[in-house]
Amino acid sequence: MLQLASIILCATLLWLATDWYPRARLMKKSRSRKLLSLEAMYDEYFQDADKASVMSSLEFFQQNVDFPVGLLRPEDGMDTLNWGLPEGSLDYLYTATAALLSSVPTNTLESELANVETVRDYISTLSRLRRTGLNQSQHAGLTDDPRH
Repeated sequence: MLQLASIILCATLLWLATDWYPRARLMKKSRSRKLLSLEAMYDEYFQDADKASVMSSLEFFQQNVDFPVGLLRPEDGMDTLNWGLPEGSLDYLYTATAALLSSVPTNTLESELANVETVRDYISTLSRLRRTGLNQSQHAGLTDDPRH
């Protein structure tokens, strides 16, 4: 019985550390923020980039994360979105991104997403890859060869 209680306690602590705490931290940080529309986010933070591309990337992002995107800011880390919920985790977002960008070689996409640290990085990367697709990857010298 003591062993079962220990397992339950460990599972609860693991859940708190990986699921609840990051989400609570982001929610606390977001309380003082104004909820922005996607249009306002573009105007405030991404106005130097192609509007159509950024807006479609923000819309895609909003559809694939379990958090109000209008409360996020460009400097927010993507890791704070990964609280383990299947419908809101980075794994889900990146799988949806791979489906959206199926014309981009898998190893190229993995390499691009590995460099994403912030919301700005993700929106910029997604916008660029949606605009340029394979052309950008080919210029970077990357191939679809699975040995790489």
